[in-house]
Amino acid sequence: MICKVNRVSSVAEAKYLEDVGVDIIGITVNRLKTDDPVEKYDSRAISYEEAIRIRKSLSTAKLCIHEHCYSYFDDSFDTNAFKKVWSELGPDYVNVHVQLANLHWKDSDIKSWIESVNKYDLPLIVFGEGVGYDTPLYWDIDDLKLFNNLAYMEMWCQSIVQSAWCYFQSEEVLGIKQSETSDVLLDTVIDYFAQMPVLVCDEFVIESLLSDLQRVKAKGISVSLESTATDMFTENVELAFLSEITYLYYNLDSVVAMVRAIKEGAES
Repeated sequence: MICKVNRVSSVAEAKYLEDVGVDIIGITVNRLKTDDPVEKYDSRAISYEEAIRIRKSLSTAKLCIHEHCYSYFDDSFDTNAFKKVWSELGPDYVNVHVQLANLHWKDSDIKSWIESVNKYDLPLIVFGEGVGYDTPLYWDIDDLKLFNNLAYMEMWCQSIVQSAWCYFQSEEVLGIKQSETSDVLLDTVIDYFAQMPVLVCDEFVIESLLSDLQRVKAKGISVSLESTATDMFTENVELAFLSEITYLYYNLDSVVAMVRAIKEGAES
């Protein structure tokens, strides 16, 4: 099982997480001014200089570069800037925001952007989509074929946790087929996740974390550290949720507990 932790903001955090078994360290690179108003401020966005220090400090964990939220919404985030991040920092992966529903409906701008990114042959970790028990899926597996080098899909779920009130129900329990309901059934989740490399974001329960992931054939987890100060995420700025994998944020101790539950459970 892969463990990815997002919003890591220092060498000390990165090394500590690597030591407890984290496979992918996600860092958010800030190309905006440090005096931006709270609406554009991410307390865990770091400079290129700090990103390079983190890159050099890692020995086993992989590095994933995730640009500041507003880089995804301004014209300066083009493929040249994308290549600059890659060439200067040398990450193992790059996070990109793509809403698969728009891709499914043949959004020409998204399609052309992906085709441009594909030219660089960068290992991508794509986020921007989720699966809810009572929300129809507006995309399918074939939509992923446009990516040349998809490493992982990060998806928030509601919920793979068996004890959750919003746990995905199976065809057997409900006595219906997926074609008979707009709700997403457990069988569909398992079928989709078996065909794609999914890292799940959810309101996990430590006691059942590993078995919950194994049941749906997920490849692992992607969790984000909570903010260190008042910022766009603590203030729930409208566009903030589009810049991150999930609306869930955890303190460092909680993240470490999840990682250990997965790694130690897999060894037993």
